[in-house]
Amino acid sequence: MSKDETIQLARQTKEVTQAQRVEVVGSWIWVYFESKPNESTREWLQVHKFHWNSRRLCWQYAGEPSKKSPADTHYLRIKYGAMAIQSKEESK
Repeated sequence: MSKDETIQLARQTKEVTQAQRVEVVGSWIWVYFESKPNESTREWLQVHKFHWNSRRLCWQYAGEPSKKSPADTHYLRIKYGAMAIQSKEESK
């Protein structure tokens, strides 16, 4: 998936799920919620190949298959770059 496609999926995820925070970090998409999302939101995430990352406490789209990274979240943001995705309302 290209960087533009990853960003497009992240924006769609933010709009559909109403997540508290969505970040693109390298080829990953990290989706954070204030509390456990409802069943239909979890189903949407799973259909779009997101999975729960218990170490980072977020739903994650990994893009391309990769090894589990022992690196912490802060290090990965610095290494690969990070972009917070805003909803249409937040960007006004």
